[in-house]
Amino acid sequence: MVIDIGMVGEAVGGAVTAIGGIYAIVKRLMTNSKRKKEDYRNSILKEAKQEAQKIVDALEDKVNKLEIELKAQEMSISKDLDHFKEIYSNELKGLGEKIELLRADVAQANSSIVGLLTKLVNR
Repeated sequence: MVIDIGMVGEAVGGAVTAIGGIYAIVKRLMTNSKRKKEDYRNSILKEAKQEAQKIVDALEDKVNKLEIELKAQEMSISKDLDHFKEIYSNELKGLGEKIELLRADVAQANSSIVGLLTKLVNR
């Protein structure tokens, strides 16, 4: 068996082609594997973002509801305070009028007593 350089060249060429083909297949498989892993990671990240957004939206809704409830409570308290101010103001006015009447009665009683004492002294 005689080894011809042409045959060796063809054999080496075939081996290089086979190795190149295997390398291309392995590289393609690795690229596909990386892409699938990245797609999987991206899908997980996307789902996590969606879930986080749902939670954020739910919390924002709760905050908005609480703000509305707080404003309603503030308005109610403000109305109650205004009502109490009006009631107490009217009560104070009434008490002031009663005090003035009592002062007038006391002044009149004092005048009467002074008048009686003057009459007694003059007798």
